[in-house]
Amino acid sequence: MKAFFYRLSYFALLVLSILFIFDLGLSYILKSNSTLNYLSDEYTVWNDILEQQIDADIVVYGSSRAFVQFDTPKMSEALGCRAYNMGINGHNFILQLFRHRQFLANNQKPQLIIYSVDHISQVKAKRNFQELQLAPYALFNKAIFDLYKEASEAAYLKTYFPMYRYRGEFDAIKRTLKIISGKTHKEDNRTLGFKGMKRHWNDELNNSFLERETINIELDTSLQSSFETFIASCQANKIKLLFVAAPIHPNGFKIMENYSLVSAYFNNLSRKYDVPFFNYAQHPIIQDTSFFYNSMHLNEKGAKAFTEELIADLYSGGLIDGFDCN
Repeated sequence: MKAFFYRLSYFALLVLSILFIFDLGLSYILKSNSTLNYLSDEYTVWNDILEQQIDADIVVYGSSRAFVQFDTPKMSEALGCRAYNMGINGHNFILQLFRHRQFLANNQKPQLIIYSVDHISQVKAKRNFQELQLAPYALFNKAIFDLYKEASEAAYLKTYFPMYRYRGEFDAIKRTLKIISGKTHKEDNRTLGFKGMKRHWNDELNNSFLERETINIELDTSLQSSFETFIASCQANKIKLLFVAAPIHPNGFKIMENYSLVSAYFNNLSRKYDVPFFNYAQHPIIQDTSFFYNSMHLNEKGAKAFTEELIADLYSGGLIDGFDCN
């Protein structure tokens, strides 16, 4: 019987060792290559954060309305301060806050955080937070374990058992095999966190948005509490904050039943915490579809025009006065 248990232990150790090697290899390839459509954009930023490559004076937080609309390379050039865009595609403040904490834990603190106001940051998510974007960094990572524990089941297995968090991710594994075989290649994704969208307005696509069920915005009190704690923490650490609502095409307002709740909420926060709020949501630019690729997102041309105006307002508003830029 003792010999049986020895053999079983050796076999289990062998299996774990193989899984561990596969885990390391798959994780390395995923985070190092453009393999998963929009998630590859997130790996670019996570790599910069965890490898202590940000070193920025100004950072932009928010959703996809942040990372495709705030042209941080242009901001860096015009302001003489390094700017970096840390917008996260399609999720609320939970993941934005996690990225903020990882950023501060691994990089110098910024002098200014520009928070991109949108309709999803303070709304409870109806879906998982795209765990695969964290998977390459999760093995034995206590911070990601804590996030898993709050957001999903099987946190221990996902964090401490090799390959478990990749179960069912056949597409990721298939793409990894293509990389190994040389059938795909690394592409450029985000520059200083910004990704200009070389797309044009599509009437058919945008009309289809109007035919969908309208978005009923319901602000979540727990997220609001976390956000106010974030504001207080930034102010305690002498990090300036700025709220910015980027332009929204008129069709975007049509699919959001009560966007006024979002504006009112950030206006109240602006007054309560003395945080400037630049609201461009209904800027004249919204009348020109050549600046948009859909009703909620500016294209590269629109992002350039919007960022140029934001830069001018940062100067005129004194937001970068006294900055000691790198």
